[in-house]
Amino acid sequence: MFRILEWEFNTLKEKQIIYKRDIKVNVIGSRFGDVPEKVRNIVLEVLDKTKDHKGGNLNICIGYGGKEEILEAVMASSKWLRKNPTIAKMHEDVFEKFLMMPKPLDLVIRTGGEKRLSGFMLYQIEYAELFFIDTLWPDFTTKEVDTIMNDFNERHRLFGR
Repeated sequence: MFRILEWEFNTLKEKQIIYKRDIKVNVIGSRFGDVPEKVRNIVLEVLDKTKDHKGGNLNICIGYGGKEEILEAVMASSKWLRKNPTIAKMHEDVFEKFLMMPKPLDLVIRTGGEKRLSGFMLYQIEYAELFFIDTLWPDFTTKEVDTIMNDFNERHRLFGR
C-alpha cells in the first residue's frame, strides 16, 4: 500500500494539470505520522509545492477515520467551550472548525466496487453526490473522472429541500 502511495504522489508531483489549474493538494488524517518517512517526505513535497494554489482542492485521506475525526472534534470543541463559559450553545459553524475537513463535500467517488462509505467523512457528506465505480484506485483514469464530472454537473441538487 505504501509503495502505491509513493508511486501515486511521485506521479502527482509531476502532473502539470495541478499546476496549470492551480490545484492545492491536501492530506487529511490523524495517523499520517505513521506513514514511512520516505513516503511522508514525498507527500510533504507535493503539499509544499501546491500550498499557495487557489484553483481548487484535491483532498487525499491517509490514515483517516470518520468516527475518529468526529470524536477528536468533540473533544477539541469541548475544551474550547470550557475556555468560553459565556457561550450557551455551540453553533455548527464553530464546531466545524474543529474538523479535519471543515467544509461539506460536493462529490465522493468510491473506487474498487464497494457500495459503502466505510466511515468516510461522515459529517461532511450530508448532501454529497455519491459515485461508486468498480475500478481500483491505482487504475482510476482521468477519463473516468471526466465521465463522473459530466454526470455530477447534470444533477439537480436540492440540499435537503
